[in-house]
Amino acid sequence: MQPDGIISRKHMYLFQGVTAVCVPQFNFVFQGYLIEDHKPDKFPRPWLLGLHSEWSGDLKTAAFLSQLLDHLDLDAEVKRTQRRMFLPIVSELRTEPLLDLFGENWQPTLSASQIDKVLTPVGAREYVQRVHRFFAGDIQPAEIPIGLEHPPAPLS
Repeated sequence: MQPDGIISRKHMYLFQGVTAVCVPQFNFVFQGYLIEDHKPDKFPRPWLLGLHSEWSGDLKTAAFLSQLLDHLDLDAEVKRTQRRMFLPIVSELRTEPLLDLFGENWQPTLSASQIDKVLTPVGAREYVQRVHRFFAGDIQPAEIPIGLEHPPAPLS
């Protein structure tokens, strides 16, 4: 919120803000990042996504729980087990793009501590892919920023 009380709609860095909202047995929307493979000079863009299924059960709440567990800093094997548990449910769902949140020219203007290579399209794409690999249990959280940080300042 700005000093004048107006809410700002700025989205300054990757994975900023609320990533998912679920109303059990009714709706589940979440934020994802669109990476356009055919446009390597473009940043991944935040999109609001929804889920759809022809199945009559409440798969959306299960998908929300799966995504919530993805974000926890758990041992990689635990994350992989969780993924296998939810795979039959998640495979029944189709992701639907709902809204391009900030337009095709959006790019991050801030980066997490010392990983300023995310301020380039290549670095941002790599970061998003690594976060998804962490969610899947393929890498540890400490591996996400490796190689994306700026070099240390030379000693005087």
